[in-house]
Amino acid sequence: TVSDDEILEAQQYLARTEGLFVEPASAVPIAFLRQKRLKLDGLQTVVCVTTGHGLKDPDALSKAPVKMQQAKPTLDAIRKVLDG
Repeated sequence: TVSDDEILEAQQYLARTEGLFVEPASAVPIAFLRQKRLKLDGLQTVVCVTTGHGLKDPDALSKAPVKMQQAKPTLDAIRKVLDG
């Protein structure tokens, strides 16, 4: 099983790394893989179906343990956020 926090972290991970805004239920398989830290040898394929859009539960993001970063709409400000 995975916790609610792990699911919300997986939801944010998908948004950050893949550009996918999925509902929390769709992030469960990703949360499981991250929790188990499964190592694949390159010969295995894992498919995670993420069909639910994040707009089904937009309030879930406000419960996320990691807050979204904001930047002013300038290239320099965006670079600063992306570079950490």
